[in-house]
Amino acid sequence: MPLEHGAYELRYVQNTNQILARRPISVTRATATLEAPETASPGETIEIAFTGPPAGRGDLITVTTPDDAPDTYNDFHYASQGSPASLEMPEEPGVYELRYVQANTKVLERRQIEVAE
Repeated sequence: MPLEHGAYELRYVQNTNQILARRPISVTRATATLEAPETASPGETIEIAFTGPPAGRGDLITVTTPDDAPDTYNDFHYASQGSPASLEMPEEPGVYELRYVQANTKVLERRQIEVAE
């Protein structure tokens, strides 16, 4: 199914150009949750409990800076490996973001975490 929610149509196509059957389908918004500490030490490994849609290819939990693109990540844990995720925090102190990313392209959930001495 597409990553974006909305109204779509399933089609049975013959010979790449003849539509034999159609059926509307609605894709609902995927949701996810992240539970983790608010702060961590540089290089510390923390556990993040998460929920989300059935894990697909490229679904992952990661830590990154808040302004990074959805396909940018540091340490990560594939959602298919189950909750909780164990992630190593960056060595550089600062404000980071824990993310549940779907298909390496769409951030479903984000949560701030401060890495401090």
